[in-house]
Amino acid sequence: MPASPKRPPIRDRAYLDWVRTQKCVITDRTGADVDPAHLRTGLVVGLNIKPDDCFVLPLSNCLHQRQHRIG
Repeated sequence: MPASPKRPPIRDRAYLDWVRTQKCVITDRTGADVDPAHLRTGLVVGLNIKPDDCFVLPLSNCLHQRQHRIG
């Protein structure tokens, strides 16, 4: 269930650390260049509220930054 103003988002540091060890789903890069990128498409969340940590994909840092610029 997505986070809402009534419920804080679920955070899991260990899971995010594990996602950082995976290959980027687009470029196949690994290592320090991979970030857990929160997905917002199709989720009902408020502005400036990240979805729960279960809604992440490993993306290379440059693609993750691009995701933030594009929105």
